[in-house]
Amino acid sequence: YGGIFKNAMPFMTPIKTMRGLPPFTLVQQFNALCIASLILFGLLFASIVSRAVEENLVSRASELTAGFVQYEVRQALYRDDADLSNENMTPSIVAQRMPSLYFGPDIVRVKVWNASAQIVWSNEQALIGKQFADNNEVKRAFAGAVVSEISETSEPEHEHERQYRRLMELYVPIHLPHTAKIPLVVEVYQGLDTLYADIHRYRLRVWVSTVLGFIGVYVVLLGIMLRASKTMRIQTENLI
Repeated sequence: YGGIFKNAMPFMTPIKTMRGLPPFTLVQQFNALCIASLILFGLLFASIVSRAVEENLVSRASELTAGFVQYEVRQALYRDDADLSNENMTPSIVAQRMPSLYFGPDIVRVKVWNASAQIVWSNEQALIGKQFADNNEVKRAFAGAVVSEISETSEPEHEHERQYRRLMELYVPIHLPHTAKIPLVVEVYQGLDTLYADIHRYRLRVWVSTVLGFIGVYVVLLGIMLRASKTMRIQTENLI
């Protein structure tokens, strides 16, 4: 055994790092590698989970708002069978019926678009009648898609929303009942202060849970390493 132990000794002896510095013991090497690995993995894990939480909450909020807007607008605009055509749904009818709707305190702007990319009604009077033919989101909504994005209010059409730093912009197609026709698209801007306050709380929980979890893992691994080191030391003393 002496020969085997003698050949194995180089792997069990401390490693000298730099001239003039004390060598690192096996436990110290383990601590350094373990802490570095856990920190890197913990940062990556927490970042991925935080991003997933944000995307999920924003997506869920957009789905709920879009469904609510679509239902309320259809109820307000199409009150009887005589309304169920593109020709009957004139800007004057929209102007009469839309102001009666209230989507909640977080909805800061409402615009109703026709198929020509013209705003036929808005709760901001200065926008009514303006046309933005290059608005791709409106085109996608008239194709049947609910379009959502986080707006930084930098587009020309956002000149009346500059006071808001960040809004969720939703384009909701309004289908005629029992048909695939889309005579109107309703665009709403939803304030995100309340939503991002919730996201911040969830992120904080993720980071705290991650830190505590990895501290627990480190303590367990350190205990295993210390027991292994103690066993190796006892075996070495017995062999000597």
